[in-house]
Amino acid sequence: MTFPGALSGVKRIFLAFMIILISTLVMNISTIINEIGNLVDSYSMRTAGILGSMISFFVGGLFVIGATILEILGIFNARSDESGSRFLLVALIAAIVNVPVSIINTFYDIAKIPMAVATNVLAIVTVVFTVLGIRGFAEKLGDEMLTRRACFTWILLAILRAFSTVVALVTPSPEENTPHETLVFIFIMYTVYTVLITAYYVIYVLFLSRAKKMLKPKESGSKFTSSGPKYYNPAED
Repeated sequence: MTFPGALSGVKRIFLAFMIILISTLVMNISTIINEIGNLVDSYSMRTAGILGSMISFFVGGLFVIGATILEILGIFNARSDESGSRFLLVALIAAIVNVPVSIINTFYDIAKIPMAVATNVLAIVTVVFTVLGIRGFAEKLGDEMLTRRACFTWILLAILRAFSTVVALVTPSPEENTPHETLVFIFIMYTVYTVLITAYYVIYVLFLSRAKKMLKPKESGSKFTSSGPKYYNPAED
């Protein structure tokens, strides 16, 4: 039994989040360098951080847009197989709705905090229900390890994203005459945020990598016929 749609979909979601992980790391490191420059009052470090942030946010933003499209296509592909489709339907709807919400949050000064909360909640819903959808495939394939792993992975991902969102919301933006103590606080909070959001993406990418291996057709006589792999047919259940 194999799930070609799910395999294709998970591959695309994996690629999407590898892109997001790398882009997020580059953008956050540039921001931290900028904050270090503010902290030690180094013009060269501030300049490097600002230039790095501008370039990384522009390039990273383009990558994230492409990754978001890949994620949506991946979830759509995964839904072509029956198992877990209800969870993946919720994930697909959340991912699509999050596109305009993220654009408004990024480019327009409209209800910044509510929009930031909304985009992060939608991101959590997308990831959590994707994990639960993949768990459905694991149950069909009898992969008990991935089934158990999915159960605590979605909880851990939700906690990490929630904490990173809170950290981002309570961190003030530095200004020209910001006190040194506040700059220290901002630097610490940016660092904490970077650790949390990086852990979030790494854990999800590792889970997707394991899911890819599970969904690949096994080279076993019981799983193949003379005409090729036996694909899953819901009518056979």
